[in-house]
Amino acid sequence: MKHLSILLKIRIISLVRLNTLKGKANFGDKMAIVGIFIASAFGLAYITSLGYLLNEYNMREHILAYSFLVSTLISLFIAFFSASDEFFGKRDYDTLMSLPIKTSIIVVSRFLYIYFLNTVVSLIIMLLMGAVYFFTGTVSGVFWIKILIGILTVALVPSIIASIVSIVVLEVSSRAKYSRAVSSFSYMCIILFLVLAPTLSSYKLDPSDMKLILTNILNQANKVYPMFYLFNKILVTGKVGDFLIYIAVSIVLTVIFIIGLSYVYKGLNTKIRSMSSNKKYEINTLKRSSKLKALYVKEIKRLFSSTTYLINTTFGMIMVVIFTISLMISITKVMENMPINTINTVETLYGVTPYIMSLMVCLSNTSSVSFSLEGKNIWIIKTFPLSKELVVKSKILVNLTLTIPLTIINGIIIGRVFEATLFHSMTLVLLPCAFAVFSAIYGVAINLRFVNYSWQSELQVVKRSISSVLGFFGAVILVFIAAVPRVLWSGSIVGIYDVIIILCLGIVTSMLYAKTINGEPI
Repeated sequence: MKHLSILLKIRIISLVRLNTLKGKANFGDKMAIVGIFIASAFGLAYITSLGYLLNEYNMREHILAYSFLVSTLISLFIAFFSASDEFFGKRDYDTLMSLPIKTSIIVVSRFLYIYFLNTVVSLIIMLLMGAVYFFTGTVSGVFWIKILIGILTVALVPSIIASIVSIVVLEVSSRAKYSRAVSSFSYMCIILFLVLAPTLSSYKLDPSDMKLILTNILNQANKVYPMFYLFNKILVTGKVGDFLIYIAVSIVLTVIFIIGLSYVYKGLNTKIRSMSSNKKYEINTLKRSSKLKALYVKEIKRLFSSTTYLINTTFGMIMVVIFTISLMISITKVMENMPINTINTVETLYGVTPYIMSLMVCLSNTSSVSFSLEGKNIWIIKTFPLSKELVVKSKILVNLTLTIPLTIINGIIIGRVFEATLFHSMTLVLLPCAFAVFSAIYGVAINLRFVNYSWQSELQVVKRSISSVLGFFGAVILVFIAAVPRVLWSGSIVGIYDVIIILCLGIVTSMLYAKTINGEPI
């Protein structure tokens, strides 16, 4: 138990950076805390409004069930993104294996860390929705017992499911030649399936009947997820037997998973970390390319070699594709049966579409963490005869390779869907592209300002670093500011406004680029 508590304590301290919260936080840390606070405020407001929405539709008795369901989904996503890195991506694996600590203790500490993350999120969600339930009517004596059991157990099974999926993906991809690329592609397919799963449902839902939608979601969850069925049964009956069955199932599944993983943990790590090849290597003519091309190819390989890096930075472009497909399906149906009084609604959507695309494009920012991901290998770039401008260009080009082609293709398709004029079709392409270029250069500038080469896990850089938070929120906030006048204004002036935004972005981007490459050396 002593080893377990020490390992868990180290991981939690590394997560929340307790040393910086004791008065040593710099400007970047404070900005990151502010950014996290703002994002948390939006999330808490959404969760609370969901509780009041259920109460408004006379579904107060289902508030706790929904809090359990929302916590389960969020826990599943958090565990899905962190499980592979926690179990198989840690740089301290070799160190831990050399210490006199049982493998099972290491596995338990990793699992408890994921469980801790999910339980903190679940605690906030269930307490908020529980508060809505508490203040909107009377509560029984077992209310607090139900919510306490829900908070402590809701994250267990989602953490197990996500861990097993991650293990299967990594184990299967390790047999392939390009294992990292295969695992990244597998993760992206799973994410796409989870995002598109609701649209594959056989239910034909009428958006005007919100209560029917909420009820159908509960019915689907009861059929698909047994743990939700067991917890929902506790909420309905309140019997001691149902309590015991639910708790016993959660604990037994957790124990089985930990014991099973402990037996195969070393073997899996060895297999996943090792590289195999059945190809006979021959030395042929060496290829020669320019410095910029060599750096660009290196950056592209770095992007596709890291599942965490690839998934987190391509999510915005995946959303752009889903958004385009949704418009192709829904707008066509809307315009076919569109009454005259809904024309303004379609026109408003038509006007803000370039900004919606820009918002999603800015979410795909690889450059905001690209320097930090060099890690301890940064000395290689520093010792090469390379100018700072070349290195910066290579990282910007990778970001633009990810965003520009898909932005152009989706902009053209959306223009065809709206039957837009040539001017508006160009706006649909040029405005998101202008934000994409700004976002890429802004990301490099932010990363150079708050670079961190001493990370232990890629997840620490990609999801929890100062530069990733500022790179994410900075460009997104700029899109929001630019979009507000576009929503409020109407008439021919809005076309001129879009052109002015593109020109302003071009000027600001040029100035930012010049300042970045002429700043302090890497």
